[in-house]
Amino acid sequence: MVGLGETYLPAFVLAISADQLACGLIATVPMLAGAVLQLVSPYAVRWLRSYRVWVVSCSVLQALTFLPLVAAASLGRMSLTWVFAVASVYWAAGLATGPAWNVWIESLVPARLRPRFFARRSQLGQVGLLAGFVGGGLVLHAAGAGEKAVGAFAALFLVAAVSRLASAYFLGSLREPLPPTEPLAPLRITRLVRSVRSSPNARLLVYMLGVQLAVWTEVPLPVLPQIQGSIAVTAISGCNM
Repeated sequence: MVGLGETYLPAFVLAISADQLACGLIATVPMLAGAVLQLVSPYAVRWLRSYRVWVVSCSVLQALTFLPLVAAASLGRMSLTWVFAVASVYWAAGLATGPAWNVWIESLVPARLRPRFFARRSQLGQVGLLAGFVGGGLVLHAAGAGEKAVGAFAALFLVAAVSRLASAYFLGSLREPLPPTEPLAPLRITRLVRSVRSSPNARLLVYMLGVQLAVWTEVPLPVLPQIQGSIAVTAISGCNM
């Protein structure tokens, strides 16, 4: 999903609009909108009384967001307003699964197995991401330029949608030994500040927030398309060696 779909969304925007500013902003503005929209997640989990139902529902919704992009790539056109709207829903659905999934997976994986489990899971995930990224670059390279290249995005987004639906299927097959039982209490700002001052884990989150702010501030630069093109060419050249 990430290697074939999410990664090539800026390139798709560039292909249908030739707007470098929109190409840069598509990587950040929808993520900001999605981060705001996903704040409904705790209330949805409380209403559904199930982490699994919420995570699977959001995963299916995230997969379905690729379908308008498939249609747009097939037709060769889509307004930037709709692209940003679809991308915002994509990010909202993806980010909304995070809090519920973190609590849910903790009840499924014993503490003594978690380091090895998540290390192995991360390795496999990175391999899949790299395979999707390189495979997508090869497909777009073979498609060339013009309308044929725009149509190639339809195939990439379709595979991304199917991949996310497969993920939703496997998530739905997992059990939920500890559904949410306690009412969710809001975290007040004063308590959050005290936690940051006293907890090493909280200070780590602040550090990660700073890193993310730095990274995502520089992403929407006008040179993003050239950077992506250089990476894709490098990946393709490496595969041909």
